[in-house]
Amino acid sequence: MSSLLCSASSSSSGDQLLSQKKSFKSQTKSSSVGATSSNKQKRRFTNLKAIIDPMDRSFDEFMDSRSSSDDGSIRCSIDGDEFTVSKAEMEAELLRKKMASMGGEMLRDPKDFVSTRGQRVQCGVHFGICSLLAMRGVYLDAIVMDGDVGAIAARAFATLFASYALADLGTGIFHWSVDNYGDKNTPVAGNVIDAFQGHHRWPWTITKRQWANNIHKTCIAPLLFTVPQLLVFGGSDMQGSGDSDLFFGSFWALVVLSQQTHAWAHMKPSEQPKIVTKLQDMNLMLTRKDHGAHHRSPFEGHYCIVNGWWNPLLDDSRFFRKLERMIYEGTGVAPRCWTEDDFEVEEDAPDGFGQGVL
Repeated sequence: MSSLLCSASSSSSGDQLLSQKKSFKSQTKSSSVGATSSNKQKRRFTNLKAIIDPMDRSFDEFMDSRSSSDDGSIRCSIDGDEFTVSKAEMEAELLRKKMASMGGEMLRDPKDFVSTRGQRVQCGVHFGICSLLAMRGVYLDAIVMDGDVGAIAARAFATLFASYALADLGTGIFHWSVDNYGDKNTPVAGNVIDAFQGHHRWPWTITKRQWANNIHKTCIAPLLFTVPQLLVFGGSDMQGSGDSDLFFGSFWALVVLSQQTHAWAHMKPSEQPKIVTKLQDMNLMLTRKDHGAHHRSPFEGHYCIVNGWWNPLLDDSRFFRKLERMIYEGTGVAPRCWTEDDFEVEEDAPDGFGQGVL
């Protein structure tokens, strides 16, 4: 049996923690085993796993028990093999282990991909409310415009275009948040968070789900916004027009439908409706190439999934990296994209999957 001894050593520089934050990702990559790793690096990674695997406490509890310094490192010895483990390296391995445990088991029964009556009802309620908002918005605009069809159409088009563009941004922020923070025990969004992690492992499953089966999970949260808009706030903007109703009705409809544009972005052109392929070619809908860039470990970009228009701006400006650093510095919580995944990806569905059922 291997013997493990660990002791704390304090940092000689008060700025080490900030340095760890800046280089967290590069340190975590160096602690994983790659094809070009040296024997020393492999031994170091094995030693690191020997520390992490038996732990049943949180990282902070472990560090607090070893060092009074928040930026301290741990000097360890396993069977006489001495080495030092930084906080960033240990945090990275814990993050990898948590990621590996997320996503549940892959669904293997094709019947689990079939839409149920309950799922259809969820979708019907959501899109019914969105439709009522949109229709009331157009009606109120018609009153304000004294029935001027041209003016009504122009105003409606401008509102719908704004909702189409901003829905893409909204899905990007939401996608980034569930990809990087929380787990299946997170209130309200736990099931969605776990499902997104499972999607990274088995991306093909989204292409086999029937429509309501695919999007129903995203129909619940928007009710927190659409119901109050319908019953309380609708038509109350300063001009007395229906712009807010039309915008929010179309915005939340598109946010939920993004799960379907997401699915189409995983399909081959031969599997898509022809109109979808045409819209993708025109860059009016999320493309396979754009979303394919997201499905590369560590899943750190291309989060927007309606049309992908915001992806270049958000990624090139490092918007999410800056936001992640702010969160890490304020809370000490690192996003999942700061480390490499530790699981295999199954890109394609098993041959003949779902025949006779889907």
